[in-house]
Amino acid sequence: MAVASKRRQVAALVVADAGPLIALAKVGKLALLKALFGRVHLTPEVVAELAIDGNGADAQTLKAALRGGWLKALPANVPASPHPFLDIGEASCLAYAAVHARTLLIIDEKLGRREAIRMGIAITGTAGVLCAAKTRGLIDAVV
Repeated sequence: MAVASKRRQVAALVVADAGPLIALAKVGKLALLKALFGRVHLTPEVVAELAIDGNGADAQTLKAALRGGWLKALPANVPASPHPFLDIGEASCLAYAAVHARTLLIIDEKLGRREAIRMGIAITGTAGVLCAAKTRGLIDAVV
């Protein structure tokens, strides 16, 4: 079970936007998500944004996580409405979280975070993931 730190709400489902996934993969810390949450779900729009068809180390890390099953692509059953300030990945995460109670959304984009809070969706971001990992003794420091 995942825990949203600001609200202390137990999340039944963890959904991530592309930004935190890419950031954690680039610094070699993507596996912290697995250690903290077990399984992290991605909308089809987020999977498309990850550009995992590249050959970089971060692309390989993301591909391995998807193959491993702990990073799990969701079925395309919640249509994301276009949002005037957000890209389709962020909008799809918000749409999914809006119809699934007790979802923790991992998102860094300022406007996306603001919209999630307005909608009552529990959030964290890359910094929150790193702080939670430090608290749980999974990493030594957050610098």
